[in-house]
Order: sequence, then structure tokens, then C-alpha cells
Amino acid sequence: AQKKLVDGLAWSLNIFTSVAIVMVNKQLMNGSGYGFSFATTLCGLHFLCTSSIGLFTSSNKGGSDVNASGEKMRVPPNDIAMFVVVAATSIIGLNMSLML
Repeated sequence: AQKKLVDGLAWSLNIFTSVAIVMVNKQLMNGSGYGFSFATTLCGLHFLCTSSIGLFTSSNKGGSDVNASGEKMRVPPNDIAMFVVVAATSIIGLNMSLML
């Protein structure tokens, strides 16, 4: 039950941040906004910001993938496959929405 709650929270946060990034991109690239015309640079800046936030807020700074009981943590292949499908669909949909 707790895994479903954490998964639901993670998906919700992913959707919220994705929509927020699209809104910021539209404002930055829109002619009535800032008129920023370098989409690849903008994508790189988003990646840099996201990576640095992940790096500085990581609770697992040691790089260890062992849980409290000493077992090696693994992500089930079904979860990885679902993540890849949803992430790819999300990226395609978000990029298409920038053309609207």
C-alpha cells in the first residue's frame, strides 16, 4: 500500500513538473514572451538545472545501492519498461504541445 502511495506521488510530481517546464518553455519561446529562439540550448539548461538539483539533494551521496538490511536494491524489469513507455510518450507529447 505504501509503494502505491509513493508511486502515485512520484507520477503526480512528474506530471506537475513536466507541465511546468512546458509552460516556462512556451513563455520563453513565445514572441509575446521573451522570444528565446534556441530550443536546444533551452533543453540543455533544463537538463543542467534538473541534474544539479538531483545531485545536490540526493540522500544517497555515497553511491551505494544497498538498502538498510544489506540487500542490493533492484528495479523490477516491468517497472523499468512502464517507465520507458510513459517517459517516451510524455516527451513526445510535451514536444508536440510546444508547436501549438
